[in-house]
Amino acid sequence: MEEETIPWRIGSQGRKPRTLVSCLPCHRRKVKCDREQPCNRCLIAGRSNDCIYQNPRSPRASFPAIGAFIDGKARLARANSWASLCWEFEEARPYLFGLDPEFRAMYDKVEGLKSLFLSSNGRFANKDNLQIASASLRLSKSELLSYISDRGVIDTLLSNYMQTFNRILPLWNPTLFDEEIARFWDSPEDADLTSFAQLFVMLGLSCHSAPANTSTLRKHDLSEMSKTFFTIGEAAFNNSRFKSLHDLAGVRTLCMMIIARMIDLVPMHDTQDGTLLFGLTVRAAQNMALNRHPSLFSGMPENEGINRIIIWTTIVFMDQFISIHFHLPPLIRREDHDATFEFSIQDGSTTSNYGIWEERLKDSSDENQLAFLALMSALLPTVSVILEQLHSTKPALNYEEVGKLNKKLRDSLSLAMQLAMGKMEGATSADVSMQRGLLEIFIRRVLLDLHQPFAITQEASANAEHSRLAVLECALALMICQEGIFEAAGQHSQMKCLLDLFKDDFGIAIIYVTLGIRRGDFTVSPVDTLQAPPEEVAWTALRRATELTEWYTGVSVKHFRIYAGAMYLVAALEALETGAPMMQKMMEAGHMIIAAIEKRKGKGAECGNQTTLHTNISMFEGFGEPEEMGGFINALGLSSGNAELPAVNPCFYTFQS
Repeated sequence: MEEETIPWRIGSQGRKPRTLVSCLPCHRRKVKCDREQPCNRCLIAGRSNDCIYQNPRSPRASFPAIGAFIDGKARLARANSWASLCWEFEEARPYLFGLDPEFRAMYDKVEGLKSLFLSSNGRFANKDNLQIASASLRLSKSELLSYISDRGVIDTLLSNYMQTFNRILPLWNPTLFDEEIARFWDSPEDADLTSFAQLFVMLGLSCHSAPANTSTLRKHDLSEMSKTFFTIGEAAFNNSRFKSLHDLAGVRTLCMMIIARMIDLVPMHDTQDGTLLFGLTVRAAQNMALNRHPSLFSGMPENEGINRIIIWTTIVFMDQFISIHFHLPPLIRREDHDATFEFSIQDGSTTSNYGIWEERLKDSSDENQLAFLALMSALLPTVSVILEQLHSTKPALNYEEVGKLNKKLRDSLSLAMQLAMGKMEGATSADVSMQRGLLEIFIRRVLLDLHQPFAITQEASANAEHSRLAVLECALALMICQEGIFEAAGQHSQMKCLLDLFKDDFGIAIIYVTLGIRRGDFTVSPVDTLQAPPEEVAWTALRRATELTEWYTGVSVKHFRIYAGAMYLVAALEALETGAPMMQKMMEAGHMIIAAIEKRKGKGAECGNQTTLHTNISMFEGFGEPEEMGGFINALGLSSGNAELPAVNPCFYTFQS
């Protein structure tokens, strides 16, 4: 039997006329149309009624078509994306995906709220409307210096950056930073454009986390300052020589631009916007051999060698963060680099195994930063193994390997707990809480990804049960983390960047707990000290987590989508629990979403991204002290009888000031 082939057409013979997919107004103006109904350009121009399509799309897709699409996405990416997880909630499918014809009007109305996040050019923006600067914007050095003439404000912002972002995503060794800033102020007119870009992007990030009640900042609009600094910084970088001459300042600038996108300070318009920029960052760093240990380069100053390892460690973390959140294989493989610190942590003290680099870092860093870098260096190789496997075409991990990786992650989690439990000197400060928060949330999310393939199986095996319990435990722990960070941000404004950084992880946790309640997974025997049934505690955590997403819903379109999804899920779950009509509950949720967004966007109310946060409702109200949740998590913990999957050590998010 001959193999059937498809001929490749050459030229224009037989070409069919192109189908017009843009709306008629955009087609007449020859501008790009997003093909929505109405499209974004027509919304902005106030001509929604004129947004007509020559070839209208079907009002709704069929269940099989959307199901096949989501199933295909799950196979090509992984099964813990938002769409794949929500598809498991069969009763809510018609409403979550806009398939119910009676609910379609409300669905479209809620979807239309995203127009409130559009900037003047029709692209999504955050509440500060930050945009990438045009390459045509050119400023002289005297003009650049005029924006940083107030040394008091600039020094305050730089100090704040070092105590916030540099604590959790370090790009500087403090000693080298002080030396470089001193050189800049000695002769600022001699600095190149890359150095200016680095400085302005640092200032833009710092404005996001700086407390507005600081005496030197009280009279300034930090949002406007952040917008100005980013515009100038990216313009300076676009006009710099970085593309032809790579240096550490340029790599740091690229990293900070990506951080701004990770926290939605600068909107990431699509997947490619952030991932392509990060690809450039990795290649630039590799071109400078940042992935190789500085001991290989004779004569390299110790401070520079230390700083190179710090930058590379952060780049590896960002690679894994992007891999998790965009369902892509990591760019950096374990065998591609050896630039890492070799530390061991025993009984809360950090010791280096070898080398002048670790000893020099120990002399120039505080104990907490040293421990954080040591924990990060030890954690990243394990995460790399997991992500390389999950996003590869190789067969899935066997459960023996899952058990070993699970143990390594939980060992790292236990060490991260020591960082915040006072076992290390100075562990009660807010900056250490940030470091511990980043490590804990990151590890919990990786554990979710590790166990998810086994948790969704229909097998009644012990392996599947262990993974289901691990998923529930980690999802609840993420909710506790979110609650703790939110409350801590009321006293320490720098904590709020963690809420923006891990918003997707908190949203995924909401879905996991919702599905767990729906399946009846929270049926473990109540712990003696617990004052309510486990399912009721899970319900309380779920409702509180949804309240917290509402607080930030006006910040960006991503925050809005997470909040809307959470509201729909809770409404559907309440309908099943109470026997109320599903349509009624979903319509109520739609009206609440619209009211919340219009309050924060339509009426110009302050968004959740504030300096001071207050909350009078505790996740644990009515259930005793927060520590009681730990008993509940322990009850969900994996059996201590399994050597590969030890009992879970409960993680309470308690901040000490």
